Amino acid sequence: MNFGQPPTQPGSFQITSKFIGIYGKLLQGIPPSQITPGHDQDRFFSDLLDLKVDKPYLDGEFHKLSRDACLGRLKVRVKPLSFNSKIFE
Repeated sequence: MNFGQPPTQPGSFQITSKFIGIYGKLLQGIPPSQITPGHDQDRFFSDLLDLKVDKPYLDGEFHKLSRDACLGRLKVRVKPLSFNSKIFE
């Protein structure tokens, strides 16, 4: 459990899974070096990939993002690969 989430009410704590705590911070743009100071990036991502995926949480977070926000600078590289696909329209 991760107690690092801000409280929803004064004097209370929101308990979340480690997966939600870490992915929530990553989706806010916080770099791995600030999420787990003292760990190298290889270890951070290795530990992250060992966590059980909370699919409903991740689906919800991705649905909050626009297509452009999800693809970012990769959009230029991915769009030519889609050919006539409706995925990127």
